Amino acid sequence: MPWLGPTAGYARPAKQGRRAGHRDLDPDAVRHEFGDDDPEDPLVLADVALHTCDLSAVVLQRCSRVTIEASKLTGLAAAGARLTDVTFVDCALSLADFRMATLERVEFVRCVLDDADFFEARLTDVTFEGSALRNVSIDRTVFERVDLRGASELELAAARSLAGCLISIEQTHRLAVSLALAVGADIERDT
Repeated sequence: MPWLGPTAGYARPAKQGRRAGHRDLDPDAVRHEFGDDDPEDPLVLADVALHTCDLSAVVLQRCSRVTIEASKLTGLAAAGARLTDVTFVDCALSLADFRMATLERVEFVRCVLDDADFFEARLTDVTFEGSALRNVSIDRTVFERVDLRGASELELAAARSLAGCLISIEQTHRLAVSLALAVGADIERDT
């Protein structure tokens, strides 16, 4: 069993600062309406900061060097997307679809990820500081240096493996049922 001592910097993406070429965009400039969820025109973002946007049900294809703050991304369709050097701060990402997506150096800070789906996604150097993960599906997800210690709530569904994740000793108690199911245990419900 791999026991780790206190580890500073585990899975901590590099902090993004304002750089030459970094632009703040008006929320209306990035809002896309797709009739009947038609993903003909998926969103591609690079080197931008978005504040207080309603990006619900937007189809996202690629996102790099982006900060999204205080925004609504309910039902975000990021299946198969590539997110690199992205920070979400105070965002609502309930029902977000990250199926088969690749997330590298992504931070979720004080976000809500209710019923988010990471089926067969690949997460590398990802953190969830102060974020609520409730009923988050991680079936067949591949983790590499993913830090779950800072999550304010952690309820995982369809957890087959947490290899590559760092959790606190306190979180093992909250994850007991998910972990038992992951190793094939049958659990009797209280009557």
